[in-house]
Amino acid sequence: SRAIPIKSRRRVLEHHVILFGWNRKTREVLAELNADSLTQGFRADDYIVVAEQPLLDRPTDRIYRNVWHVQGRAAESLRKADLVPVKGRGSGARVATIIADPALPRDEADRRSLLTLLAVENLYPEVVSIAEVVDPLNQEHFENAYADEVVLPTHFANMLLARTAVFPGVATYI
Repeated sequence: SRAIPIKSRRRVLEHHVILFGWNRKTREVLAELNADSLTQGFRADDYIVVAEQPLLDRPTDRIYRNVWHVQGRAAESLRKADLVPVKGRGSGARVATIIADPALPRDEADRRSLLTLLAVENLYPEVVSIAEVVDPLNQEHFENAYADEVVLPTHFANMLLARTAVFPGVATYI
């Protein structure tokens, strides 16, 4: 896994997406973002994955070419890799996506995601922040922490099931 060089050989990144967490969902998000870059005009030159794992278990597919890894938790890792915004220049990041850890209990996953969101909003207030929330009861906390978008996977899945019951076949298009 490629790591971001620490300060002495800093890589200047612009038009990048920051993904917090590394799991099956992160790999699926990367695949979707790459598909959208071809069809929807979405542009991201690099993807930075901030994860506690020392190495990312990623395939050698083309979509992983511009994936960079910063090991550790949100705020400390971004500072360590010198990815905090330069005053007056902005961060260059387009989006920060916080992906809940499915290996943790619901409350712990949301608690970690919320702390990550607070760090992102503190370091990158101009970046669009998207947070996955596991427990719908915690949605308000993420909105109070200024998440630009809150995604509730269970809510979306329930809506899709209902729409598919009314309009059979709709799930194949989503």
